[in-house]
Amino acid sequence: MPNITITVKVEHWQQAVKKMAKSSTRYSYTKNFSSTYKHDKGSVDAGASYKLFSGNFKLTWDKVEKSVEQNEQADYEQNSESVEFMDNFLQLVRVVTTSIDIDGQNASVKEIDWIDSIPVSSPLSHSDIEERNNSFIKKNYNGFEISGANAKTTTSFKRKEYVHSVYRVSYDRENTPNNMVRVRHGKSADVNKGFKGKFTYIVAKKTTNRSDAASGFTFVRSSNALKGKGGDYAEGAGGDFRYIVRQTGGKPISWGALELFRSGKRYEGKTKHTEDLNKGRGKDFLHLLWW
Repeated sequence: MPNITITVKVEHWQQAVKKMAKSSTRYSYTKNFSSTYKHDKGSVDAGASYKLFSGNFKLTWDKVEKSVEQNEQADYEQNSESVEFMDNFLQLVRVVTTSIDIDGQNASVKEIDWIDSIPVSSPLSHSDIEERNNSFIKKNYNGFEISGANAKTTTSFKRKEYVHSVYRVSYDRENTPNNMVRVRHGKSADVNKGFKGKFTYIVAKKTTNRSDAASGFTFVRSSNALKGKGGDYAEGAGGDFRYIVRQTGGKPISWGALELFRSGKRYEGKTKHTEDLNKGRGKDFLHLLWW
């Protein structure tokens, strides 16, 4: 399973600045995320893995996620009123760097906020700054593993799986191939059942990429052999060639949300389904269902 690691580092700086913005300047940097990152992000959302952690996990994730839409370094400054400072004061600035890593893919956001002014005559000591760092982490990242001014948490998630397509496998005798689409009520999954020819089965192909998933299926019956249609389910039976072709563009079909329906009567339920796969040759009514 992929791992997600979130790390947070906080620092406080004292600096002599004559003018600076009231609100934060944020810098974001992304590396090697692109479509793979978005794909994993969708899996995390779907699995709600972050619910195993405190609400801070989700809040921190969302903060970084919103800043990594680009695939290259991106810098920007929030519009804000600038403020003049007196020469005899230092500006105390807090810098919070938040990073997310998904199996080597990473993104980070750095937030810089002006939080206070300090007289030049009495600057904060090193221990005072460390105390501010540690207090900020403890207050804002409950549920993370905390070490001084750093917080870290890791979880794993299972990528959501979808049906990419289906294809035919055939044998000389009855079989149960891997990822075979099962039949309701445990009836035979052999599409050619009751006909001569091969034992043919519908096998599903898996994908973890939502955009590559099938959203439905169409039964295609042809008097001629067709290429690229996943194989003839009437192999060796004679008569028309029979194919099941995937559709895309709609709601993706989750893995496991396929089933065959075999009956002496046509399927009349509300679940989405193909035409009768035995149309024109008799025997059982046979429909592929998905939801």
